[in-house]
Amino acid sequence: MKNMLKAIVMLIAIPSVGMAQAASGLSPNRFTTLDPPPGARVERRVTVRFRGPMMRRFQRPMMRPWWENPFIARRIGLTAAQRRQLGKISFQSRLRMIDLRAALEKERLLLQPMLQSQHPNQSQVLTQIDKIGQARTAVLRAKTGTMLAVRNVLTPEQWQKLRMAREWGPRMMAMRFRNRRGARPPAPPKR
Repeated sequence: MKNMLKAIVMLIAIPSVGMAQAASGLSPNRFTTLDPPPGARVERRVTVRFRGPMMRRFQRPMMRPWWENPFIARRIGLTAAQRRQLGKISFQSRLRMIDLRAALEKERLLLQPMLQSQHPNQSQVLTQIDKIGQARTAVLRAKTGTMLAVRNVLTPEQWQKLRMAREWGPRMMAMRFRNRRGARPPAPPKR
């Protein structure tokens, strides 16, 4: 019944889109750009989002951290205390990364006028490039520090299971979609 309803809706919706394009002067097969032509008057458009049951299927689900995913947490054997610790580590890391990425962007932005000048001063440009390199290094150190903090929370067995789960991630997504259709999931790779 649901499939029949979907088919009816699609049969009604597809021709109406083509008629709307034909009425606006756009042919359905013509490529168009999203930017208006120079000097054209642009009207403000209001987008109304429908939150009905049909649209919920097409909305992107909220991404949860891996330690809050019950499948992964159960698979590697996370405890509630470890989940809390990983959440705190992630929060602190995200706060720190905001500042570090902003500093990196600031250093990159300061380099642009130097390079756009008629006669750039080589020593100033090279000094600024060194500052950009230091900012990139700080970002990399923060990422590595977060990874090491996560490793300290997990046991060596949990870390190995997590690495295997990450390697097997794309296969898991394919398996989920196949399971909806009734196919058997593939066996995990042996190591």
